[in-house]
Amino acid sequence: MKISDYVFQIDGTNANVYVIVNQGEVFQIDSGMKNNFNTINRFYSANGLKPQHVLITHAHVDHIGALADVFRYYRPKIYAHGIDLKVVRGEEKMPSRSMLMKVFMAFAKAEPVKEAEEVIDRAFSNIKIIETPGHTPGSVSYLYDDGKQKYLFVGDAAFEKGGKLYVNRRFSLDIETAEESLKKIQGLKPIMVLPGHGRAVML
Repeated sequence: MKISDYVFQIDGTNANVYVIVNQGEVFQIDSGMKNNFNTINRFYSANGLKPQHVLITHAHVDHIGALADVFRYYRPKIYAHGIDLKVVRGEEKMPSRSMLMKVFMAFAKAEPVKEAEEVIDRAFSNIKIIETPGHTPGSVSYLYDDGKQKYLFVGDAAFEKGGKLYVNRRFSLDIETAEESLKKIQGLKPIMVLPGHGRAVML
């Protein structure tokens, strides 16, 4: 789905996967579940694109499941933050306060990508990294400014329902911190928020 001339959403993934074409480079936001790789690959083939960078908002399996396949096929640079980076690399397990999430992660494991790098302090033209922890310890959002519109890719730092943003308390590790991150997101308006689940919201 085309969101703007430079921003796309790959239809048909478990968690939303976005693509930014920024000054000739392709940035992918998150990677869906493992069974989403063919969907992601079809999008790139149909549009004559390939990702040079993959920016991970957080390391829950529905956002990094296809990451290893994307890395093997396209060899992009992979970036995540903090404990979430260690989860992507396979060095640590993601903590969880939800028994349902623990069971889900036990059965749906993501293949590690040891080549992943720390995203904080990286300089990307037109893309700013904003720390939005709470859903996971290393949750980050990515702010893209195309000169006309600002877009914020928040992963699961904010969910959407009925055109409103909210914190998913059931799956957030630190609810109080997650609520503070949502306030930070809301304070960035006017902006288009693109969540990991649900539809875009204009603030």
